[in-house]
Amino acid sequence: MKATHLAIYTTLFALLSTPTVSQAQARSEKDYFRTMDPRARLELIANMRVKRSFKPLSEIRNIEEDDKDNQTDKIDIAQYLTEKCGFNYQRTAAGIQRPQVQCTYTPKSASNPFNGMTAKFDCSFDAKQDGGKKRVLKVKYEPKRYAGGGHKEIPQAVMGTLMARMMGFYSSTYCPVDVVCNDCPSENPWEQKSQAPAAIGNRVLFENVVVEIKQKGFQVTDSRNTNTDKPQGFSFRNEMARYAPRDRALQAQLLTEREALAIWMNFVRSQDADHHNNKLYCLKSTVVEGSNPKCDQSIGVINDYGNAFGYSKADRPLKLSDFSRDTLMSGSGRITAWGASGNSGAGGYTISQAGRDLFVSMAESLSDNQLEDIFQLAQVEKVSDGDSSKWKEAYRHKVQRIKNFRFR
Repeated sequence: MKATHLAIYTTLFALLSTPTVSQAQARSEKDYFRTMDPRARLELIANMRVKRSFKPLSEIRNIEEDDKDNQTDKIDIAQYLTEKCGFNYQRTAAGIQRPQVQCTYTPKSASNPFNGMTAKFDCSFDAKQDGGKKRVLKVKYEPKRYAGGGHKEIPQAVMGTLMARMMGFYSSTYCPVDVVCNDCPSENPWEQKSQAPAAIGNRVLFENVVVEIKQKGFQVTDSRNTNTDKPQGFSFRNEMARYAPRDRALQAQLLTEREALAIWMNFVRSQDADHHNNKLYCLKSTVVEGSNPKCDQSIGVINDYGNAFGYSKADRPLKLSDFSRDTLMSGSGRITAWGASGNSGAGGYTISQAGRDLFVSMAESLSDNQLEDIFQLAQVEKVSDGDSSKWKEAYRHKVQRIKNFRFR
């Protein structure tokens, strides 16, 4: 490591180790992580993981014991979605079938409104894995004027989160389903920001939607943040590039993982790579009486792929030619990943050969069957100018070009 980099890290670690939060009055975990002191939050970012392995595959049911240590291409996506979402995904000769699930419309409170532009509403579902208790989940949909589920959030959410998860990144969970909404006020609840009262007895079918499963853990925000609609998660070029733990081996590992994630954001050409879409969570914490909670595992999650995969406008198909553009470029003595845009600094992120090699190993781990499942669930033939075979070919060629990129 260069001397200038060492000096930066020494200064930052001194800053991070400065006690800034009073221990006199302990707060609940949720309150503490929701409004963390900025410097304490930086310590979580310094140790933040953005990648995890599937090993062991304890979250996947019915995997043969001998297969538990194999690569991700052993994972059946229908089985994975059934486990993660709590809905029953069946595989037929035509591919994975989207389940049709029932829920009861739950009006959104005016004091706790939804954020963002994508049409959505809350709905109460039965939770098989939680003793039959109800769970209120967010349903994202596109108004019916866009055939095939729309050209914006829905297909990109399916492709982005499933690909990222199969590669081994931490990822949000968006479950592709058809939803029968009981007591729904209309075919477009978003017209009233999903705050309209329930229409008892009314039933509306929403096809080709996604149901969001909330990330476990506590979302970490900054006490200085004044925009409650878009709380800051983390940035690539600033926080992820500058903060890392003291341990040199772990530091190198985390920085390489972060480079791989930056390549991924440019690979999918995310046009909404803003820091509020990059969520920071405390996945595991310890509560000690008389003090604030201690975060034992902090993770970074990409939460939004709405403007990616060749997206241009909401009423236009995804363009395969835009998705297919190269990801790495050289200039000014640096190798950078490009293709993403947004205020988090993912575009133009400096990449090492180790980061490139890690990304390639992750991207190559997806099998043709998994890619076929993902593109089929995203219904790419309805929302783009290419079918699943063309998207698979573009994916493979794009990964190969990254693999062949020359580092001097």
